[in-house]
Amino acid sequence: MSTRSLTWSAVTTLVWSLSNLARTFLSRYWDMSDDKPTTVNMSPIFWISLNTVREHLRDKLFYNLAFFALLLIASAVVLSRLTIGDYHRVLIDVGLASIDIIGVMIAVFLGIGLLNRELERRTLYLVLSKPVPRSSLVLGKYLGLLLTLSLNILLLFTGLLSVLWMTGVPVTAGLFQAALATYLECAVVTAMAMVFSAFTTATLSAMCTFSLFVVGHNITTLRVVAEKSEEAIRMVMTGFIYVLPDLEHFNLRSHAVHEATVPALNVLMVGGYACMYATVLLGLAIALFNRRDIP
Repeated sequence: MSTRSLTWSAVTTLVWSLSNLARTFLSRYWDMSDDKPTTVNMSPIFWISLNTVREHLRDKLFYNLAFFALLLIASAVVLSRLTIGDYHRVLIDVGLASIDIIGVMIAVFLGIGLLNRELERRTLYLVLSKPVPRSSLVLGKYLGLLLTLSLNILLLFTGLLSVLWMTGVPVTAGLFQAALATYLECAVVTAMAMVFSAFTTATLSAMCTFSLFVVGHNITTLRVVAEKSEEAIRMVMTGFIYVLPDLEHFNLRSHAVHEATVPALNVLMVGGYACMYATVLLGLAIALFNRRDIP
């Protein structure tokens, strides 16, 4: 058996072991065959987040999107061989873009259902009948989805690193920085989905979140349009530009493709930017959900 086959087998075994370890950890605090928590003393936010992770690990959408992302990463090898020049740049770009796209899709499609799904299943009434504040429910759901996203990005990034190693592409620090920036972007997108799901339906939440995601990646274009507009329109657009998150700050793929490393201070600033926006959006989501009339 070749060395690459052995490495791929080792990676598969590692992923399988991590999955079993996660299920073992969750089953220590939750009965995986029952919807009721075990008699373990833990805060509402903690057990709500654990229950959220358990639900997502049992959701077929999570595994379908993860499998699709791995398929895209594997197909990037074929696409890179068809290019002329530096094929490894195409491989890195397509691989990181696949992780970004699937991560955002998971953040949106699972994020919009964090509260609406509980309302549709009528399980929200059971939770709120306990001495659990609505803010704890929102924070617990958010943290649970963040943990799910971390598992997803870790799995996909491990697959990308395996493909890069088997094709002889050098692995640089910029790859890890790009993956971290993708996770931070997904955290902000999840917070946006939480805001809309706190007061509207799942369909409308998905449309609004995707719209903000597209706008967030085109803030520079909006600035150019605002400069060429009339005074009143320019003032309104400038206000929106300062309020909306600039998601291009989390796009570090170009640095990874050109084997460049972002300074540590810039990475910390990006992390602080994500934490600031996520905190503000979560505060808004809690305020809206507290004022929502639940029939």
